[in-house]
Amino acid sequence: MKNGPAHSFLSRTGPLPSGLPASLAVPGFAMLGVQLLVAALSHPTTWRALRALPPAQTLVALEVTAGILYLAAVRFAMRTGATGGAAAKSALVWCLAIGVAMRVAMFFSTPMFENDYYRYLWDGGVTAHGINPYRVSPESLSTGRAGATIVPPTLKQLARDAVGVLPGVNHPRLRTIYPPAAQAAFALAHILSPWDLQAWRLVLLFCEAAGLVLLLRGVRSADRRLVLAVIYWWSPLSIKEIVNSAHMDALLFPLLLGCLLLASRKRTTGAAFLLALAAGVKVWPVLLAPLVLRPVLARPKRLAAALAAFVVPVLAMAIFMWPAFRGADSGFNTYSRTWEMNDALYMVVFWTTRLAARLSGAPDAATVHVSARAVIGVGLLAWAVWCARARLDSFEGLAGRAGAVTAALFLFSPTQFPWYGLWLLPFLAIAPSRPLLLLQVTLPLYYLRFPMQAAGHADLFDSGVVWIEFGPVLALMSWEALRRYSARRRDPGPAPSGRTPGPHSTPNEADMDSVSPSPAT
Repeated sequence: MKNGPAHSFLSRTGPLPSGLPASLAVPGFAMLGVQLLVAALSHPTTWRALRALPPAQTLVALEVTAGILYLAAVRFAMRTGATGGAAAKSALVWCLAIGVAMRVAMFFSTPMFENDYYRYLWDGGVTAHGINPYRVSPESLSTGRAGATIVPPTLKQLARDAVGVLPGVNHPRLRTIYPPAAQAAFALAHILSPWDLQAWRLVLLFCEAAGLVLLLRGVRSADRRLVLAVIYWWSPLSIKEIVNSAHMDALLFPLLLGCLLLASRKRTTGAAFLLALAAGVKVWPVLLAPLVLRPVLARPKRLAAALAAFVVPVLAMAIFMWPAFRGADSGFNTYSRTWEMNDALYMVVFWTTRLAARLSGAPDAATVHVSARAVIGVGLLAWAVWCARARLDSFEGLAGRAGAVTAALFLFSPTQFPWYGLWLLPFLAIAPSRPLLLLQVTLPLYYLRFPMQAAGHADLFDSGVVWIEFGPVLALMSWEALRRYSARRRDPGPAPSGRTPGPHSTPNEADMDSVSPSPAT
């Protein structure tokens, strides 16, 4: 079979008459076909016509298939990029076109198994009308009071206008958790078209496209542009979680990549400002501050300017969302203290902390959760500082270290939703990692929790299936770390697989561990 016609066809790197190499055309168009199937199956009328197909299991099968095709495409892109020249440039154009086609196919689909977008649309309407979204929960509209605060008439009118949105908001008793920069994006979508999912999707697609432009600007080599385009623009996880489910994590892409691009050009103040805006979308980018500020630590004036550009916006946003931190209906407090879902390594930390707590007095589960989070938080902060120990000025080097910090954050997070895995995508496009790219195949298993919970087997998923989801990733990561360690023991010099690719080099299969959480550069 290895030398058969199929293998020969998939192994060719020469272009088809269109200019797209066959080795990329096959997985690319197959992925497009899978996305068309997912889009068709997302509509309720299709499921009624195909009653024999269980929705969650079918979605998982399709997404896992897309993930396998994606890994094949990444591998073939590295081989094609290594040939360089006009072939890589032509293939890049086709890769971009196929990525656009996959997004168009999914743009009008019905979100599957996710409804977070209802909260985004509601928050956007509230913010666009000049009301602080952190003061009132959706549920309080039925009582007319939010604690001691009377619900304003404008908000009541909004609730009547949002008749197709407000009932779908999940956890309606909790006030919103999304920081102010995210609220601004929600409001923009509302201004474009009130209560409209498609308007929100346009905002997300703009952010995705802006991220792609920044990636292409940061990497000048046509060879490497092909690889990063496939990794970033063909991600099936991105198509499902951003275009179909409309998760807001794409807002991070242009901010994080713009931050790294400015930092690589020694414009630290601008980089710090963009990092502050990223922290205003999701709080976690504050962990990248040591990496961004490291080049100016020995230059007090530039450090002061960069700190001001970072701290002032963060403080302003924190003051604006101060009501979000108070009260029993605080979504932020509930999420940060006790929320847990689809986690693996956090579960181990929690079990260990609970055992220690029982030996010292057996506090309640909420206290154990807070303690486990505190342990992980201290560890992540120490890891972020360690990753910034040496000054890095290249776009690739900064992305590798930022990816190492983000990977540790995601892998130890108490909530490892598939869309959180997208935080890694911009960094993986620049510094690929086999174990972390494998998440594109395994993270869709999360959707098996829905039928398992309905059948009364949620505990089996939480304690068993999550290890099928993350076990191969952690095992491959450990194997690659041991391989690097052994290579260094044999040769005290830097291991080839641990180097950060230069701006004109093309990553190959031996370079795909550069984002693993043990940076060698």
